[in-house]
Amino acid sequence: MNKELRRISIVTLAMFLALFVSTSVIQVFATYTCEMLGSFNVHKAKVRSIAWSPDDSAIVSAGLDGCVFSTRIATGEHVPLAKHKCNYTSAVPTADGKVYAVGSDRHLKVISDGALQAELNCGVVLT
Repeated sequence: MNKELRRISIVTLAMFLALFVSTSVIQVFATYTCEMLGSFNVHKAKVRSIAWSPDDSAIVSAGLDGCVFSTRIATGEHVPLAKHKCNYTSAVPTADGKVYAVGSDRHLKVISDGALQAELNCGVVLT
């Protein structure tokens, strides 16, 4: 089976790395042992970005299915943060619990506690 590596994201202390090799599966590995810690299939369409939470305990992913998820590495629990009618291209979590996400609708969205808190029309598609 030929798999194409799409993206890699390494945590701050380089103890874990997350990658996706298919359209919707995110895999997490321990960098020192190469042990797979989890394989998460939370999106229904292509994943466009992955980013670690500031405390390195979760991955925030954005996908073309119009969803942004936070997935806890220790438990595998995934929480939908956003379900909107756009194709998300990037999402980044912050230390204060917010997630900034952009997509095909040309809006920068601020998501907190699973709800859209603010939205700014940028006039161009951001990635």
